[in-house]
Amino acid sequence: KMGNENSLVWVTTLDKAQVVMDAKVSIRDCKNNLLGEGTTSVNGIWSFNGKLNPANCGYGEYDTGVLVIAEKG
Repeated sequence: KMGNENSLVWVTTLDKAQVVMDAKVSIRDCKNNLLGEGTTSVNGIWSFNGKLNPANCGYGEYDTGVLVIAEKG
């Protein structure tokens, strides 16, 4: 969830939809700029306080976006 004041990432396993604690989370924009990073909680949640401000890459109506990467292990 990306909001104007904060954002939230909830990490679960693909096979059983179980929460993943201590996963490394990073958020990048379309120009590969690192916007935020952190580690998930015991509930599989990582939150970012503040606006992410992704770069504008000029792809039309939806000019901004982010890539969320979660790694464990």
